[in-house]
Amino acid sequence: LMFADGPLTQPPNLAALVRLAGTTAAVDRAIRLTEQQAGNLITTAAVKMDQDSQHGLDATFGLVVLLLTAVAALTLLLYRGVRNPMRALAERARRFSEGDFSLRGYGRLPSEIAEVSAALDDAIRNFDQLKTQADALATGELSHPALRRAVPGKLGESLFHSVTRVSELQRRLVHEARHDALTGLYNRRAAIEALGMSLAKVEGGTGVGVMFIDLDDFKQVNDVHGHRAGDEVLATTAERLLALVRPSDRVCRLGGDEFLVLIGPGTTIDSSVRLAARLIASLEVPITTAVATVRVSASAGIAVSDPGRPATTSELLGEADAAVYRAKAEGRGNIRVFDRQMRLDRNADREMVAELESSLLSGRDLHLVYQPTLLVADGRCDRLEALCRWDRPGHGPVPPDVFIRAAERSDLIIELDRWVLNQACRQLADWKADPDLGALALQVNISGRHLGRGILVPDVLQATRAHDVPAGMLIIELTETSVVDRPDLASDELNELRSHGTRTALDDFGTGYTSISQLGRVAVDILKIDRSFLLSEDSHGDRGPVIGLVIDVAHAMGMTVVAEGVEVASHFNLLSSLGCDMAQGYFLARPMPEEDLRDWFRNPVDRTRRARLSAV
Repeated sequence: LMFADGPLTQPPNLAALVRLAGTTAAVDRAIRLTEQQAGNLITTAAVKMDQDSQHGLDATFGLVVLLLTAVAALTLLLYRGVRNPMRALAERARRFSEGDFSLRGYGRLPSEIAEVSAALDDAIRNFDQLKTQADALATGELSHPALRRAVPGKLGESLFHSVTRVSELQRRLVHEARHDALTGLYNRRAAIEALGMSLAKVEGGTGVGVMFIDLDDFKQVNDVHGHRAGDEVLATTAERLLALVRPSDRVCRLGGDEFLVLIGPGTTIDSSVRLAARLIASLEVPITTAVATVRVSASAGIAVSDPGRPATTSELLGEADAAVYRAKAEGRGNIRVFDRQMRLDRNADREMVAELESSLLSGRDLHLVYQPTLLVADGRCDRLEALCRWDRPGHGPVPPDVFIRAAERSDLIIELDRWVLNQACRQLADWKADPDLGALALQVNISGRHLGRGILVPDVLQATRAHDVPAGMLIIELTETSVVDRPDLASDELNELRSHGTRTALDDFGTGYTSISQLGRVAVDILKIDRSFLLSEDSHGDRGPVIGLVIDVAHAMGMTVVAEGVEVASHFNLLSSLGCDMAQGYFLARPMPEEDLRDWFRNPVDRTRRARLSAV
């Protein structure tokens, strides 16, 4: 009724309702029974399901445990298979970083580790090759095969190009270190090495020859035609020497116009002299330069090792040097062989130098003498020249040119210079209170070997300060050749001396090959004309105008001019007429010890002479 569609149109039937009610109750009981049975089934099913799930869980857990065990076992196997190679690879990388380039085998490796190991092997090989290349460059082994192989890869190619450039630079530097830049000949260093090797290979009955060749008057080429022409002459000289020597001989340039020919084993004195004659003759042929055709000559000195008397490199070079020195002293185009007499002279020089050194150390046997320098205008003396004298024990007085020349061949001349400087300053200090000597300046001769060592200025200042002498009381004299040969170097030191108040003088002007125009390049205050200008017989003729020209040029440059070698009155008269400032010579006063010097100043005869000179 409740679910009837539409409204209730008829009254309900009671019997039907009773039946309906009974049916509903039955249905209700059926439902409750069904619910009960369903609940029982559900409970039973739940219990069943719980039991079944417990069995499934146990199975699942067992499976998981089994899987985990398998994974762990596999991991352990993998770890053991990778750990050792990885550790070895790491150790190898560490050793590689420390410079160990050795290769080691590993056996079978996993593919990834094998790839890394192979890459490391390549890196080790490459770096090992680079190390070999670097070592070859460092030791100068420029022909090493490693320098001709590039390391693989772009980096290797780049490094190979760099190594190639460095190698070429190294080769060039090595060549330049052993060869003269102008002529391409061996230089002094390479010559000494080559001579040492030749002497080491000398066999019985054979000798090694050394020939010094020195061009005569080469400075005139530079002075007259310029240094470019001089360079062309030197290059042509090298070519001519190379054209005449044997393939086993070596031609070297020692510097300037000095050449050295190393004559290979088997040479004799006669064959060396014949070769020297051919070489000198070839050099006398005129040389055409870009600016002029010039003529030069050369002198040669020869030394040949004696198989019965082994010689060192320095000894043989020294003998050849002594021989060419003797040849040049005898004139142009000469050849001298170092012989027994020269050996005796050389040994005598060594003994002399040893005894001179002993005298310097003891402070005995050496003393100074003093030669006055007079003003030409009035005959007054305002300065003295300090000259060293030596009384050699057992021999007596030795001429100064003899023992000084011997000292010049060694550094003993430096010690002799220092001794003279200190003695001169000590004497100036003693003269301070003397009315005749207290205002005098003192001229001290210094060797050219003192130049270029950075010691000349300190030595002069040490001497003046040690004796409390004003630096202006000293005049430092250097020879023309020692100053003009190195004008820039000499000027630096002489200018520094002048900045301290010490005057400087160019001694022996005219003995070298300095042109008058070069005087402006020399930083000196005083020019001393060599005695040879006055002592020649034609002093009033040809020499007079030359001396006058030198005096005029020196005055134009602000220099004081002193003429040496005044031996007779006519010399003094000539200098007076030419306007020379000062004069020195035996006609005016001889060198004398201090006690005689005091007498000279007080002697009426000398005073009369000076007065007479002032009236000329």
